[in-house]
Amino acid sequence: MFPIDFDKERCKLLLECIEEGRDIVAPAGGWSLPEAMRLAGVLYFDVIAEGPPQYKGIEKYQAAAPEIKEAMAETLREDFKSAQQFYSVLTAMVWDDTYDSLYEEQVQALIQRSDDGTYTVQYVKGEK
Repeated sequence: MFPIDFDKERCKLLLECIEEGRDIVAPAGGWSLPEAMRLAGVLYFDVIAEGPPQYKGIEKYQAAAPEIKEAMAETLREDFKSAQQFYSVLTAMVWDDTYDSLYEEQVQALIQRSDDGTYTVQYVKGEK
């Protein structure tokens, strides 16, 4: 079980900041768990709402049947979760000072989740 503390006005403000390219500033009370989750939710929505990046602007995707688009969206959600978890692993490595032994300053990779729940990382750059 995870607590939810949704604030419509804060959500609207966060969406506006993203859409307008403005800085996202901490609320008056600082970054709390509910505030971090609000931001994570807004950012998740923003990524998912864009649709699969490999099909962005492609007419074939735009014209696809709803069930095909839904299957593509589900794949995007799973890939996004895998990428989000990988970002979290890298962040934890920075926090506990184990990052530098395995990675350069910047890492670029492609991540894909398989049907069995594992994921494969293909590094483009940054792996030592």
